[in-house]
Amino acid sequence: CLSKSQSDQIQIECTNRKLEQVDRYTYLGIELTSNFSYKVMESSLMEKARKATFKLRSLLYDSYLKPKLCLQLFDQLIKPICLYGSEIWGQNVVKTSNSSNFNESLAKFESEKLNISFAKFILGVHKKAQNSAVRGELGRLPIGIDIVANIITYYYNINLKTKSSILTEAFELYNSNNNKFSWVFKSQQIINYIKKNCHEVDILKRKSIIRYCKDMYIQFWKKKITSESKMRTYILYKNNFCYEKYLDILATELRKPLTQFRISAHNLEIERGRYTRPVTPVNQRICRRCNASTDSELHFLFECGLFTSQREQLFINLTENCPLFTTLSDENKLQYLLNSEGSALTEIAVFLKKFLP
Repeated sequence: CLSKSQSDQIQIECTNRKLEQVDRYTYLGIELTSNFSYKVMESSLMEKARKATFKLRSLLYDSYLKPKLCLQLFDQLIKPICLYGSEIWGQNVVKTSNSSNFNESLAKFESEKLNISFAKFILGVHKKAQNSAVRGELGRLPIGIDIVANIITYYYNINLKTKSSILTEAFELYNSNNNKFSWVFKSQQIINYIKKNCHEVDILKRKSIIRYCKDMYIQFWKKKITSESKMRTYILYKNNFCYEKYLDILATELRKPLTQFRISAHNLEIERGRYTRPVTPVNQRICRRCNASTDSELHFLFECGLFTSQREQLFINLTENCPLFTTLSDENKLQYLLNSEGSALTEIAVFLKKFLP
């Protein structure tokens, strides 16, 4: 591929035929440009992935498939498109200045927008739902972890090839030039970062790299949810990065309102106030149903006067399985309700389906 200015200077012939010179050319599914833009490579693949995701979503719309199976379909059908050629174009996004920078960059790939968007679609929450909460409910890791593993694995595959390989010769040429913008240099930065921060990782094994990046990202996630104001209620009952059991237990019509309540993707005033202009101060986000206090999740479940009789009946039903339920603090009641199983889980889901705005 050559730019227009270059094509005016260089003429290439093969078997007496002049070869056409273009700014872009697709080779083995990768979009090559005259300036070898990694961004163009990634974007062209993401366009294919978006079309495939749209088709998958249309097939799953109003389906009764469990979220776990839907995610498996995404991983089997869409994720391979997102990862294609990532060992080449992926290293340009990964940052290695510090742990926070590294983990944040894992979620900066264009493919991650598809990953999160699909996760929100499966959960039945709106696009403004907090990404960290969506990840937590599904135990959903960034696709960037796989990309990092691809880069490192490919780096060592080239480095360990026989010296007669043309690919190895090109690798050594880039390595000797010490070009800070080259694929070799940036890949080495990623490898050095991981080696420096974890001496136990086997850098030659893909599973070891993924396990290290996964563990590190989960620790990053735990710190992140404690620092986000929107997660003030979420952290009361969620501290493990894992797929929640209720997602496969409840029917769709009960699961969605429970998820919306758990991750604060609802229309209570505590959330609506975030989107007013100017933003409504927290102490002014008053419940419109009873005008008694701030319309938070705790107020909705345990204080709002509009649901007094329904709440009393709910608590009577719950005490059959938990006799001491009414003696618990509101926070402990919330923990019990949102981490419960069996009939208690169904009871709270039905309540939320009826009354959650």
